[in-house]
Amino acid sequence: MAVRGRKPGDGGASRRDPVTGLTRHQQVFVDKCVEGLPYTEAYKAVYSCAKLRPEEIQRRSWELSRDPAVMAEMARIRERAREAAGYTVADAVHEAELVRQMAMEDRSAAAATGAIQLKAKLLGLMVDKIEQKTTAVPATLPELESQLRDVMKQLGLEAPADLADIAKDNVIPIGKRA
Repeated sequence: MAVRGRKPGDGGASRRDPVTGLTRHQQVFVDKCVEGLPYTEAYKAVYSCAKLRPEEIQRRSWELSRDPAVMAEMARIRERAREAAGYTVADAVHEAELVRQMAMEDRSAAAATGAIQLKAKLLGLMVDKIEQKTTAVPATLPELESQLRDVMKQLGLEAPADLADIAKDNVIPIGKRA
């Protein structure tokens, strides 16, 4: 189903579904993601990627996954699946609590800890490690000084008058970082 030379936004076809707003290829991408494939694998299943670097595939798949119509369709399908399963977060939290109680009765600290962690994750109080990639945007010295003064003000600290000189002496030029 791969289409050569297409970008994520065009979906490989000019016709969009009147209900979802997705092209045929975008819909296949959504289906693959909802089935559990990572974005990059779903993208490769739909689009021709033979000449693309892995970073480009990752970027394009991420952009496609952030398309509002794609996000809305993924959410709609997942919600339908949850409703069909009849299993809610409340059900999962209740079961985790039962497991925690049994573990406490059996004096199994490891099992109790696992149940507590599961409850915390289900309730959004704890998240597994999130992979983030950030790119530093170089700022000018006056911008940095202004940001630093703002932060110091929010913290209730008074910025010294010679803040620019202090900052200038401690700035590491781009490209010379360790």
